[in-house]
Amino acid sequence: MVPHPFVGFDNYVTALTDPAVLRSFRNVGVFLVINVPLTVVLSLVLANALNAVTRLRTFLRIAYYVPYVTASVAVVGVWLFLFNGDGLVNSVLGPLAPDPSWLVNSAWAMPVIAVFVTWKHGVLHPAVPGGAAERAQGACTRRRRSTAPAGSAGSCR
Repeated sequence: MVPHPFVGFDNYVTALTDPAVLRSFRNVGVFLVINVPLTVVLSLVLANALNAVTRLRTFLRIAYYVPYVTASVAVVGVWLFLFNGDGLVNSVLGPLAPDPSWLVNSAWAMPVIAVFVTWKHGVLHPAVPGGAAERAQGACTRRRRSTAPAGSAGSCR
């Protein structure tokens, strides 16, 4: 049997002081700070907007789901076309565009990726028929009926 020396928390200290690990934590934090609020706000706004529209409702719901059902490779190709150094967004912004471009700029790459993920995957619930409030109330009603009384207290009042 080979003896294993006790290292305690040395591995954790080494990992948590590594600049690459700290940069990864920062990237995850930036992603979450952008993605979560944007997803929640856009979901509520789109749910209300889609339920308020009477004409073209079916078309708008289909158009809304196109990014989700489109192959990721095709969508990434479109976003690369938009945010490349000589892409459409830089052409429209002209001198206001960041240099270097969006996807290689250390300040803009993670926000652009967070917006992309929000657009591609994040805001899916609004197009479901029925308003957000009705869906939430239905979920709470089902939860009250299927759990013990002590477990039903909380957000479903």
